[in-house]
Amino acid sequence: RGPPGGARPLGLLAFKRPDLAQAAALLMGGRAAALAEQCYLQYARAAAAAECTLAVLRTPLYMALCGSNARSLEWLRRMPAQTFMAAMRAPADLFLTTRDAPALGLPETELRQLGETTPLFVCNYFGPG
Repeated sequence: RGPPGGARPLGLLAFKRPDLAQAAALLMGGRAAALAEQCYLQYARAAAAAECTLAVLRTPLYMALCGSNARSLEWLRRMPAQTFMAAMRAPADLFLTTRDAPALGLPETELRQLGETTPLFVCNYFGPG
């Protein structure tokens, strides 16, 4: 599991540059607060607790990510904890402030406008219960 960052940037790209999109399919899922915690906030807290990104680099997700890309490892080692925490809090805030939108960060009005020029499929899966 890792940050699910593909849907928002691609949806925004399709909205802002419909000439580049032949179609858009956005699959969103889960509860916003749980996703914010799982994907971002736990790593911001780890950096805050240690006042550095080294604690984050010890988590299974970041060990795997940095294990396959040495540049990421060095970049994160040099990054100030405050910068990393801000980078984690920004998408978490997006999850929490747009939790009722059909696709996080893409309000219904923008999706409707995009759907007028581009074939669009939005599936919001919240799991059982």
